[in-house]
Amino acid sequence: MGRGGPKSARLAGQYGDGWITQAGASLAPAPRDAFAAGARAAAGVVHLFETSCEQARENLAAGGVTRPALTDVTNVQEQVTSAVQAIQAALAQLEAAGASAHNLEATLTRHQQTVGEAYAASPDAGDRQFVTTE
Repeated sequence: MGRGGPKSARLAGQYGDGWITQAGASLAPAPRDAFAAGARAAAGVVHLFETSCEQARENLAAGGVTRPALTDVTNVQEQVTSAVQAIQAALAQLEAAGASAHNLEATLTRHQQTVGEAYAASPDAGDRQFVTTE
């Protein structure tokens, strides 16, 4: 996908296997939140599939189906459960990264204000004479 807004971030979260973007976009809440929403939507679909596997196994067993088919359904269900857990872990990491990005943005904003105030207090600070005078 070749776009960088919230819509493409959501699609990357829901259908992709990751999100590669510019640093600025990863700090912006809108695309980051959209990516997380897409990943949560994907996790919901996977959870429905996991429930379907469980129901299928019960129906097969009730219908007299034995070993190989039941084992296969159980294996698929275990893989889907692992996938759901991996998605949930990735979402937790994304949320932690988002909080860190927010903190970094706040810190950078404070530093920019401090620098701006320092320049306002000494408007000639960049002047050659100011720099070379003791």
